[in-house]
Amino acid sequence: MTSCCATSLWLSDGQTPEGDPEPEEAERCPICLGALGRCVLAMPDSCCHVFCLSCLLRWAEGFLRWLYLLFHNL
Repeated sequence: MTSCCATSLWLSDGQTPEGDPEPEEAERCPICLGALGRCVLAMPDSCCHVFCLSCLLRWAEGFLRWLYLLFHNL
């Protein structure tokens, strides 16, 4: 994936053939470190990194909870 900063949320089904060698670091999700070719992919507008969609959604949910607690406890 060399394209950068897609509009909205970029998604791909990320299918790779069986028997591929271990992915390099650049081909791993920065959150779970799993192989990107084995999951649905997502790229947010705010950066040019590619993540597993499920990891990105879990991270965003936790971040939103943290923001809510931060601003409601002021």
